Amino acid sequence: MADPVFSLTLPSTDIWNISAHDLLVIGGVLLIYLEIFKATRTSVGSIVEHVLSLFVFLAFLIEFIVVKNAGNSTCMILMLICLLDVIGGFTISISTARRDFGFKE
Repeated sequence: MADPVFSLTLPSTDIWNISAHDLLVIGGVLLIYLEIFKATRTSVGSIVEHVLSLFVFLAFLIEFIVVKNAGNSTCMILMLICLLDVIGGFTISISTARRDFGFKE
């Protein structure tokens, strides 16, 4: 997965070799935006989505620790993205619930 999938020539004439690892991280960053955006909605299914994102993070954590070839930087970055999804989702939901119920600090 470290072999270049394709290359781009930058304006500085440097060549940027993009590997499958890079594409996974770029895809993960784009998907975390969608997940954080979805967390701003208040619905019955949002709690289920938060629990599922917690399970995805736990699966990444266990895979990172236990699976032999998963102990690399790409998996670590994707695991941190999942952690950000869990923390961000719960934080946004709590602050949205406070606003909806009119609680003031």
